[in-house]
Amino acid sequence: MTRATIWMAATLSLVASVAHGQLSVVVRDISPDRSSNASPMAASGGRVNNIGVDRATPGRLYAASEYGGLWRSDDNGDRWRHLDGHVATVTWDVKVDPTNSNRVYATSFYDGRVNGRSGINVSTDAGATWTRPVSAVPPAAFCTGDILRTEPAAFGIAIDPANANRVFVGTNCGLAVSSDAGVTWTFIDPTPGDAADDVIDVIVHDGGIIDVCGSDGHLRSTSGGTTWTTAATVPLPAGQCSLTVSPDEAYVLFAVVGTSIFESDDAGQSWPNTYVNPRPQGRIPFVVTNQRAGATYDLWFGDVTHHRGTCTTPATPAQGGAQRCNASAGWVPFTRTSGAHDDSADLAFAPGVASDACPVLFASDGGVYRNTLAASPACHSPVWAQPTVTPHALWNYSFSGVSRPGAATEHLYMGQQDNGTAGATNGGAAAVAWTNESCCDGFDAVG
Repeated sequence: MTRATIWMAATLSLVASVAHGQLSVVVRDISPDRSSNASPMAASGGRVNNIGVDRATPGRLYAASEYGGLWRSDDNGDRWRHLDGHVATVTWDVKVDPTNSNRVYATSFYDGRVNGRSGINVSTDAGATWTRPVSAVPPAAFCTGDILRTEPAAFGIAIDPANANRVFVGTNCGLAVSSDAGVTWTFIDPTPGDAADDVIDVIVHDGGIIDVCGSDGHLRSTSGGTTWTTAATVPLPAGQCSLTVSPDEAYVLFAVVGTSIFESDDAGQSWPNTYVNPRPQGRIPFVVTNQRAGATYDLWFGDVTHHRGTCTTPATPAQGGAQRCNASAGWVPFTRTSGAHDDSADLAFAPGVASDACPVLFASDGGVYRNTLAASPACHSPVWAQPTVTPHALWNYSFSGVSRPGAATEHLYMGQQDNGTAGATNGGAAAVAWTNESCCDGFDAVG
């Protein structure tokens, strides 16, 4: 586990055990299950970067946290448990094979282990155990630096809707591709004129079209990754990014790079259309579309807060033309005013619904939040609530305690990234009761 509280407990146990000439460590997770503070900004889940939905198993969800590894829920996101078999703790994305619930893909960053297992990991037993295939490491002399091979990082995951055996993963060394459901991997550099670098996000759609973005801006392949095209004029900027496509027009793309929002209506050959970011910060923004009835769809964008815009497909669809979505001044915000923590990360929709699928789960710096409205159209203006047992994925900045008389009355204090400060007066009890005193960043705590 990655909890700072657990580290301290484990370290103390190790010292005591080594002093007696033996190694015996008992680790117990005492992190809060949910925040006791009514403010959405005083949370207890820690940053969750992406959500994976199992489309074949009702209620099963996965969460990739920033510093707490992978988590799974079997009751629609109300209770989460850590997947101990996934060793890498700095995780980015997680996706489930829509044709095989046991097959799950996860991406992560190098986290300092001598024998690191970061990058691309695959599970064939619904997250219980994980492997990093040997071929999931880029070949020699392929990357901009050899350290990218020995300390691999991987980002967005896309599974081809037309062929679930075809999986695409953005990495710090180009695009990784598997044609056999993750058993073996090859690496593609969409810009072969130089060494491979970051591919941050990837989407596959409309019969196998591949769109990627990252250090080389946006590129598109309609040949399965053999050849690539990019903008002839007004290119998409390079950098950390998120991509999505119109559910009606394969040539209409939306992208976020840094704090800027872009639209291309010609398959990425130019990106002249932009939207004003309603609340810019750049905390790993995301963008996704959701099909609605008729010729409309929603554009969901997240940065500090997440917003819903309204988009319309022309009566006679054709490349070019006017921007598809309304100006961002008319986008509706849904985070702290709707019960969820700010600093958006991902949004998951009800699986298997072709039109008007409800947004069911939201991820942010506060963990995950569940939509309490389950029927359309009301659900498209979410009212968020924290789960009964949130992921225990806090990024702990500080931890302290005071010894008190009695076995169960130890006082504990901690501060964490963007989830506030918390204290407990029963640190030795079987169930530690935390009081989440305040929101935001808690940098130090002294008992």
